[in-house]
Amino acid sequence: MKSKASPTTKYSLVDRTAFRDVPFILLITGLIFGFMGFYIIFYYIELYAYQESSTPARLQSYLLVIINASSLPGRLIPGYYADKMGSINVQTIVAFTGALLTFCLLAIKNAPGLVVYCVIYGFSAGAFMGLPAAGVVNLSADKGKIGARLGMTLAAVGCGVLVSNPIAGAILGGSGGWVGLIVWCGALLTASCISMAASRIRKIGFGFKKVI
Repeated sequence: MKSKASPTTKYSLVDRTAFRDVPFILLITGLIFGFMGFYIIFYYIELYAYQESSTPARLQSYLLVIINASSLPGRLIPGYYADKMGSINVQTIVAFTGALLTFCLLAIKNAPGLVVYCVIYGFSAGAFMGLPAAGVVNLSADKGKIGARLGMTLAAVGCGVLVSNPIAGAILGGSGGWVGLIVWCGALLTASCISMAASRIRKIGFGFKKVI
């Protein structure tokens, strides 16, 4: 008994052509740096408030909650504007915002400042983490390879996140202290912003009105 259905197409888990796609490689690099940087604050903000600020103990335990709550509108509102401005454009902006905020954390030592920081940082982090798939799709000419490229992207990002926080902890526990940890986080987000901008420029050139 023979099946009348035609054989299904075999798909590869890895798109080898992606390694020659410079805008895509730059995008992945930016995403790796961005996720590495954004997640550091999630893990260390409460300890920072405890050791380096005058934040009341009761509020310290809610700072991560504030970040996570703020990330919800961050995942929704920028997604709407990403359709009009381009997902990579939006991610570049929020990576820059995250980097700027993180360096400002060096000067924040009180409860009101930390709360405002957590709200804006959570919004930016939510926006950045909600748009990677759209960027991959925008840079994939062959729509049949989107799945493979998404898998490659998320695998690379996951590896970056795995090593980022242990490095941050080693910096904090070593001679770098909080200044070293914050600079490490800010440097990662700055590198993410630069890589995302380079991906955009390589793909469509300069010009703020171009959508990608």
